[in-house]
Amino acid sequence: MPQHARHEERHAAAEAAHALLAAIGDPARPAIDAGRVGVIVAHPDDETLGCGGQLARLYGVQVAIVTDGAP
Repeated sequence: MPQHARHEERHAAAEAAHALLAAIGDPARPAIDAGRVGVIVAHPDDETLGCGGQLARLYGVQVAIVTDGAP
């Protein structure tokens, strides 16, 4: 893939991410389809403490808790 095409692809991805973050931050907007958003955390409640307010505005988010059971 030519360098110019890679730059355009990265730019499009950055614009999409920016639009999603702007929509999440607007409390007047209804819930947003997250599409392909995943959250991977090390401990139960990390997703709630870290970004729970934002996750509550999305539907379709997948959360994976990866831990060895240690506190």
